[in-house]
Amino acid sequence: EDRDSFAKISNGNIVGVTEITNAPANSIYIYPNPANTKITIEMGEFRILNTEFRIYNISGQEVRKLQVSSSKLEVNVEDLPNGVYFVKVVNEQGGSIGKFIKN
Repeated sequence: EDRDSFAKISNGNIVGVTEITNAPANSIYIYPNPANTKITIEMGEFRILNTEFRIYNISGQEVRKLQVSSSKLEVNVEDLPNGVYFVKVVNEQGGSIGKFIKN
C-alpha cells in the first residue's frame, strides 16, 4: 500500500500532517530518508517549467527555497539541524509535499 503525507498550511506555516494512501501522480519522492548530508528529490510527473521547491522545518519555517531545473535534484542538507523537514514542490499544475528526517 502506497503511503504519502499531506500537510495542512495556515498563514504560510505547516500546522498539521496527515498520512494518505494511493498518492497522486504528481507525488515527490525523497531519499535517503533519514538523511545525513544530502537528499535526492524525484518529482514524478511534475512539469519542470516554473517549478520551485521549499524546505520547511517542523515549526513551519522556510529554511530553503530553490527553482527546479530537472526532475531529479540532489540537495545538500548537511547544514540543517537534525529534525523533521517538509519539502513542498509547487508549479501551475499544483503542488505536492514530502517529508524527510535529517540525522
